[in-house]
Amino acid sequence: MRLRGRFTLWFTLAALVPIAAATLTTCEVVSESYRQQFERVKQSAEDVAIREWEARRAQVERASAALADRDHEIAGALLIEMEKAEGEVSAPALRGVRDRARAVGRGMGLDILLVLDEGGRVLVAPHNQAALDGADPGGSDRMTTGEAYAAEEAVWTGDRLTEELTVQAARTVREGQHAVTVVAGTLVGDEILAAADKLDQVKARLVRAEPGDEAPGEGGATIRIPLEGPGGTARAWIDARVSQDELRGVLADVTRNAALLGLAALAGTTALGVWVSRRMTRDLDALVRGAEAASRGDLEHRVPVRSHDEVGEVGAAFNVMMGELAESKARLAGAERMAAWRDIARRLAHEIKNPLTPIQMAMETLRRAKEKRHPSFDEVFDESTKTVLEEAARLKRTVGQLSELAQLPRAELSLCDVSEVAGRALSLYRGDDAVAGDIEEGVPEVLADRDQLAQVLVNLIENAREAAGEGGRVRLFAGATADGGAVLGVDDDGPGIDPGVRERLFEPYITTKKESGGTGLGLAIAHRVVAEHGGTIAVEDAPLGGARFRVILPAARGPS
Repeated sequence: MRLRGRFTLWFTLAALVPIAAATLTTCEVVSESYRQQFERVKQSAEDVAIREWEARRAQVERASAALADRDHEIAGALLIEMEKAEGEVSAPALRGVRDRARAVGRGMGLDILLVLDEGGRVLVAPHNQAALDGADPGGSDRMTTGEAYAAEEAVWTGDRLTEELTVQAARTVREGQHAVTVVAGTLVGDEILAAADKLDQVKARLVRAEPGDEAPGEGGATIRIPLEGPGGTARAWIDARVSQDELRGVLADVTRNAALLGLAALAGTTALGVWVSRRMTRDLDALVRGAEAASRGDLEHRVPVRSHDEVGEVGAAFNVMMGELAESKARLAGAERMAAWRDIARRLAHEIKNPLTPIQMAMETLRRAKEKRHPSFDEVFDESTKTVLEEAARLKRTVGQLSELAQLPRAELSLCDVSEVAGRALSLYRGDDAVAGDIEEGVPEVLADRDQLAQVLVNLIENAREAAGEGGRVRLFAGATADGGAVLGVDDDGPGIDPGVRERLFEPYITTKKESGGTGLGLAIAHRVVAEHGGTIAVEDAPLGGARFRVILPAARGPS
């Protein structure tokens, strides 16, 4: 952050501290009473819901205790019949007990009345006639301790059988060698929520649990009371929500007023801080602009000096430094140009000198043969002139590539399909079994000059073929980079490139093919083309065992 911004920020914070303290104190005092009232309502809702649930549990526990009695007309009658018939109950006696069970359950306020024998067979079930003589629908999870629990139970409602949430209690009663289990229960519906709904700001509901569900997390103004089944697993929850509308309204009013006060103070303080900081940092801003000009290379820029304090002294020293830098830059540029011309002249002289020596020797041989009237003059003439022509062609090639390096046309960039360019370069070697391709699918498009990019690939392939030699292998590859760009290049299985040469391989006249007449300009041209495309070219060891030239082009940002 700039000095002006920091100064203004500290001004603002200094003013906001007392305002914030006063605002928070007022907000806390006003809202605390409303929070306490809200907590009382919330606690009342929770107490009412728990009390209603416990009342249901107590009802079925009392009913199960009354039914599980040897003298009761249901359990007692069944036990007597079992004693008579060694565990069996005759059909007429069982029919009579079933007929009485409906009236007994209704009289005790029960929706569920289930009697099971020792094997878990259903003897009595007025709420679900379809379950008679079948297996216990509660299975092995059935609790027989007399403690109430929540459970799903199939009950006839209207004209169909549905799974309903119930609160049940079961007990086992014995007589001699035989025993029956009596299950008493009532349906649990929205009526259990009536007491909680009567409270102001409270809305309750019953949430049924699905298999595999976990209890919803508590939070905010929600009260959740689990209705546990056998094993302590929640079969449903009483979900009571306490409205916070009134509390939110009060807190919103207090917060809004405090915010308006804070914004007013902030605006005034910020305006004052901006005015003061602008006067203090005006000269510093001029120095920053001067430094930016220096970084752009504008060494003619000077900063105005308005004061004679420390900042003014820095400005004057800066102007002196800019003048000295301008003079140094001019001297350095002249020295760099002179060094560059010397290097080019030295290298060009070396490249021209190499063919001049065989040309001179060929001409001297030809002259001596003519003076001595050599009998094989025609043969000497043919060999000498051939040497002269070959070296002249080499000179012409060197001058041509030097001209190409100096006059390489500017790249005309457009969206380019790298796969298509690589395929076009590969097609030039369709009859050469030594050259293979590995072009991935989905190579992204890049901004490139198709012709120049193809020229680079052909140059790299030709270099690789010469390095691999007769019977060698060359592989052209293309793919995508992690950042959406494209990578392509050429591998060979030749002898590779000496690490000492790699650092200067892309400089003009640096070549590893002097025996075959290499000029050392091909890779320099390729390096320039790739650089103008915003990419990089590098040499490394290839998986095939030789050298790999890898070209990386950046992702396309749109048409040029």
